[in-house]
Amino acid sequence: LVAITFEGLLIHRIINGKEYDEYEVEFSDTIISIINYGDYLFVFSASIIFICWMYRAYKNVAELNKLIQFTPTLAIWGWIIPFANFFIPYQIMKEMNMEFTKVLIKEEDKTKYSLPVVLLISWWFFYLTRGTLARLSSAVSSRLTDNEEYMSLVYWEFSINFFSLIAVVLTLIFLKKMIALEQEAYKNVQMTTENSEPEKEFQLIN
Repeated sequence: LVAITFEGLLIHRIINGKEYDEYEVEFSDTIISIINYGDYLFVFSASIIFICWMYRAYKNVAELNKLIQFTPTLAIWGWIIPFANFFIPYQIMKEMNMEFTKVLIKEEDKTKYSLPVVLLISWWFFYLTRGTLARLSSAVSSRLTDNEEYMSLVYWEFSINFFSLIAVVLTLIFLKKMIALEQEAYKNVQMTTENSEPEKEFQLIN
């Protein structure tokens, strides 16, 4: 956000005919390029880790209830298949929250550990909005002809990063709560089962 703001101020100076140094332009372009490459690497790595966790956690749900809505492999492919990736990941998260909550014995634990629906909806809304803005920004950038149009792209990029920041924060919050819910569900399974075998099947992911 800081780098994009700096770039926007620099372009604004250029548009209004104010003095600027070529070094500033080169420096701004270099910083933006480094940040973009770093962002791609971070998003790719974080996505792999998140999807692996989601796959294993959904397999835990499958051990609790054989009649789940999707197969565990769709916790992976649901992010990749076109159109399906607009709803499958959200539905899986919603089902995980519901099934883990069902296992909890005490009503106060269900209230304490269950994820608020508004949190899941907010997370998915900001994730989809960020992705939509990124696609629109990519389409706009391919048709730039002057500095004023490039300035509009800066506004797009600023909006994308703003939504990305909120999406990341919401992801961390609900991920922390989902892991706590899964741990509590695991404890309840241990307390209620008389057979030790299910404990081996239900593998806790931290």
